[in-house]
Amino acid sequence: MCTTGLVAEAAPGCVVLDARRDTDECGGWALSVEAFDEKNFGAAAYHISLTGIQAFGRAGPLPRSASGCTTLALALPARTQLDACELEGSVGRETIASDVVDLVEPPEPPLRAPSSSYYFPLAGPARFLCTQAAGGMLSHFVHASVYHAVDFRCDVGTTVVAVGAGTVETVETANVDSSIHVSALFKWNRVVVALDDGAIAEYVHVAPNSEVVRVGDRVAEGQPICGSGDVGFCPEPHLHLELHLDRAEAAPSVPFALRRLDGTSAVPRAGEWWAAPPPLTNPPPPTVP
Repeated sequence: MCTTGLVAEAAPGCVVLDARRDTDECGGWALSVEAFDEKNFGAAAYHISLTGIQAFGRAGPLPRSASGCTTLALALPARTQLDACELEGSVGRETIASDVVDLVEPPEPPLRAPSSSYYFPLAGPARFLCTQAAGGMLSHFVHASVYHAVDFRCDVGTTVVAVGAGTVETVETANVDSSIHVSALFKWNRVVVALDDGAIAEYVHVAPNSEVVRVGDRVAEGQPICGSGDVGFCPEPHLHLELHLDRAEAAPSVPFALRRLDGTSAVPRAGEWWAAPPPLTNPPPPTVP
């Protein structure tokens, strides 16, 4: 006899289950009941894309891109529930997409780049706004591997230059997709240079087939390597730059300083404007060792 303390026929249309007890003994109508380890409900990062429907938050409608997409970037501490928004419109499998990963914090104290400062990664007469820096809540907060990256707003095709002398290790520029949909989170282009000081510089979102170097080429500080773009998860065209000390996929990024025109150096912060140094008079061509 089930000891639910309830006569079932006295509650027509109601279905009960006490998951604290043996569910088979008490009806077992649920598809599954499983215990969970509390660590599986730790801090997490959510990117949720809503396409073709309007989302409303506490203060009213949430913004949408020109293509009609709203993407929520959410960081939740452990064992936390968030009611993010209400939706208006027809909701189906095509309208909602998500990417959910565990939050991985950077090591403390943070690792440090080998050099005290690096060359500014963009060339040209424009001033460049740092739009996202360490821990930025668009995407850098998600994982230690990108935590200390910096983004600079720049037009598509802006010349990207080496932040230091080194050897080109990776050239991947075949992707063309650009959006704020979560499907674009893993469709970036990149050029990777192993710097002579031991750091590994990764330039991301570069324009398709814009590279002017090949794998194995030697490059000098300030030498052009590719053109900036808006490929991948990009609300606007920008260059994403991150430095690592390890080639492992999940290796933590490291904070780094860039040199200013006045000779000082600083770690870029979101909201700061930066200017590129004068171009090199005779930049050396790439060389194959």
